[in-house]
Amino acid sequence: MRGEGLLPLHPCVPGAAQRDAALYELLALFDALRAGRARERGMAAAGLQKLIDPVRRAADTKARRG
Repeated sequence: MRGEGLLPLHPCVPGAAQRDAALYELLALFDALRAGRARERGMAAAGLQKLIDPVRRAADTKARRG
């Protein structure tokens, strides 16, 4: 085995994440906050912010289009 192991937040979380791709994405980003180094934590925080705050996500999309 390689890398750091993390305990699930709740015993049912791994099964729920297997059934829901959006939940899996959120949990993967959250795990990066829990165990990542500074670079990974920064990327995870930005990714979570975009997923959680739809107003900011819409503004970011509009800004990229021009």
